[in-house]
Amino acid sequence: MYRVASGACIALMLEEIEYFGLIETFVGGRIEGVWVRSLHDLIGLGMRVRGVHIALVAAAVVAAAIVVAWIGPRAIVAEITSARSLVTGAAGGALALSQVLDQNGRALTRVLGPMTTRLEEPLELIASVLLTTAVVMKLASLAQRSAMTPSSAGVVSARPAR
Repeated sequence: MYRVASGACIALMLEEIEYFGLIETFVGGRIEGVWVRSLHDLIGLGMRVRGVHIALVAAAVVAAAIVVAWIGPRAIVAEITSARSLVTGAAGGALALSQVLDQNGRALTRVLGPMTTRLEEPLELIASVLLTTAVVMKLASLAQRSAMTPSSAGVVSARPAR
């Protein structure tokens, strides 16, 4: 769980970096009329180029399968049924909304008004804070659980050492 969450936080961080102009230098900046400077720009490119869209969907499916295999179905069900899932879901919703605004800044103007063009970055920050909050909640529950076990209280097992 922590490795996946830390990977998500690293991905959020890397998503904002424009890679010091490396992509723009090697690719030329625009592909099919879309500025490609960082990872989130691939979503816009995927909306225009079918092959990129298919590759992004395939990468998402493979990543989800790796996460399920790594964490395990039982752990995923336990996480989904915990209170932390509300915080994690809110983080996912904020991140999804920020990506919608990144692709079309006026997509939510009817609902949110003229400020929607300035909400993308704050929503990404909110998503990362919520994700960090969910991880802290998980750490607190693990610390509480380990504090209740006899071995953490200094009680030695009755089994003889081998």
